[in-house]
Amino acid sequence: PLKPTPPLVVSPSSFPVDGEVTETDLSEELPLCCCRMETPCSGESLFQTEQTCMATERVDGLVSRCQRNVVKPEMMRPSNIVHLLVLCEDHRAGMVKHQCCPACGLFCRACKLYGSISHRFHSGCASVMKAQRFCPHSRFLFLVFSMRPKKVKYHTKQLYISAHHGELQKVIHLLVDGKDPNTLMDSQNKRTPLHAAAAGHQEVCHMLVQAEANLDVIDEEQRTPLMDACDNNHLDTVKYLLRAGAAVSCKDIKGSTCLHLAAKLGHYTIVDHLLSKTSKQVNCQDDGGWNHITWAIEYKHRELVLLLLSKGADVNIRDKEENIGLHWAALSGSDDIAQILLDARCELHAVNVHGDSPLHIAARENQLECVTLLLSRGTPLDCCIYNSKVWAALNTNKKLADVLSRYTAVPITCVNGVDCDSCPDNYKYVPDTCVTSPINIDKDITHLKHCGCTDDCSSNTCMCAQLSLRCWYNKEGLLPLEFCQKEPPVLFECNHACSCWRNRVVQNGYRARLQLYKTQRMGWGGRALQDIPQGTLISDRLSLLLSFLFTLDSKVGDVHCTDARLFGNIGRFINHLREPNLLAVRVFTMHQELRFPSSPASPFSQVIRLGERFDYGDHFWKVKSKYYSCQCCASTCRPSSATIAQSLERVASPSPAQLSSSHSAKTPPCHLCPPSLTLP
Repeated sequence: PLKPTPPLVVSPSSFPVDGEVTETDLSEELPLCCCRMETPCSGESLFQTEQTCMATERVDGLVSRCQRNVVKPEMMRPSNIVHLLVLCEDHRAGMVKHQCCPACGLFCRACKLYGSISHRFHSGCASVMKAQRFCPHSRFLFLVFSMRPKKVKYHTKQLYISAHHGELQKVIHLLVDGKDPNTLMDSQNKRTPLHAAAAGHQEVCHMLVQAEANLDVIDEEQRTPLMDACDNNHLDTVKYLLRAGAAVSCKDIKGSTCLHLAAKLGHYTIVDHLLSKTSKQVNCQDDGGWNHITWAIEYKHRELVLLLLSKGADVNIRDKEENIGLHWAALSGSDDIAQILLDARCELHAVNVHGDSPLHIAARENQLECVTLLLSRGTPLDCCIYNSKVWAALNTNKKLADVLSRYTAVPITCVNGVDCDSCPDNYKYVPDTCVTSPINIDKDITHLKHCGCTDDCSSNTCMCAQLSLRCWYNKEGLLPLEFCQKEPPVLFECNHACSCWRNRVVQNGYRARLQLYKTQRMGWGGRALQDIPQGTLISDRLSLLLSFLFTLDSKVGDVHCTDARLFGNIGRFINHLREPNLLAVRVFTMHQELRFPSSPASPFSQVIRLGERFDYGDHFWKVKSKYYSCQCCASTCRPSSATIAQSLERVASPSPAQLSSSHSAKTPPCHLCPPSLTLP
């Protein structure tokens, strides 16, 4: 039978390791007892299976099981080491009175209580410590006290080391131990634990900030923890430090901010997030006068340059030596970034304190692609390496000239890498269509149909849009993809009588970068120096207006045409291709005389790639085949001498009275000739 021993219950709080167990310790209730806890049945199946009490009693040395019916399904047990039991009401009451041994789980009703015993247990089930027996519950306390760690003292620098390695638990322990989170480490350039954690341990940063770490503390180089987070490209840590109140405008010993450091290393997401918080810092300069886009340009971070431009970065801001971004693009040889800067209206002819333009720097550094891009400005040959590719290009093209410098917003260079011929001078450049004989054209402004739109001329009530079937230009001034290319409609742009300005593209002039160059066998031609989106205006086909002469885009039977042999612009050099990349469109601007379009054949681009040209059509070769044919000798070339007969079969023989020399005697190239612009 269960026999009570002297009071064996110990205190749950301060278990004595040295000395005697006091009477107070033995009289306190142990919280490890489960006798009064009820556990819901885990499933109905167990309750249905066990309809009788599961209690086991030991009486007079015999063990027997209770056979009473169970009323409540909740299970009970005296401790966690005994299985859960479904009990009758009598044994449930005995369990509450601690009449069940917490070690073996047997009930005993025969023992008489005496002393201050609070729980019955067998003497063989008791726990022994220091020659005294205790309740079996106490074995858990023995385990707890045996696992109690010894107190260790850490050096102050351990907090920095743990923060550097991201050891969160150690950091918490050291902070609880009283270590100062703002301690400066002499061996680490006066850095603090927050500097170390900012390299990528956001949780450690949070604990240090909660312990009142200084967010804007600086090291010997005046760098803040936020700068270290930006330098290591850890976006989550940057976001946390900004939310906690870290300053973005702090500068290091070189005057660089967080944005300078991130832009230098090309951390796109960091720069984007910082600019979303402080857009006014986009043009902040360091001690050398460099802003963020300058760093991105020098290290060739193209996407970052585009991002900074979209945020308002100034491409013409100058550093201490008066260099702009284009100088640094030329120095690094980034012709793609240089093109982006030029499109953003970067000053092409900017000169630094040494008198160097971007072209001088590109030539001196032997950056051929940048030199090709910047050849619109002359440079002395001694700026580049002797006999290098750049030197050869400059030596061959030293007589570069802007053939349209007086009339165009975008300079057009003239390049001759074939012979010693100068730029073409057998024609007169004209900025508008001209006449040499009286032709009656109604330009009376009161006779013009016009609109009074206050929006973008996209409404159905716009008179100019009705004349053109619709307003074809989009916000970028491009023709849409659905624009009819086989039979393009006539375009009526807004004129001087209109009050709006969006529906004007030809009037504003072209923006594509073009070049006039000498071909190997086909004379002078025009080519693009950049990829041009579909629907872009390339040039307005201006020339001399004549009567009763052959025309490229007029239908047979018309009585007026244009001739660019003596008067014209860059459009007169556009060459031939059977599969063209340009489309000729008739456009009216300053008058609406249907016989005489203001721009009789304005070329709008399809997708322009290198090596594509223009197909002049069967009517052209019907006349010109009497004088010459294409000399590329390719079997696929339609206007070649081998295939010209097939073209003549599809077109009636021309009248001798209609033959006229309306173009240069040079042979137009086909699609296998050097790259150039081409029209249908």
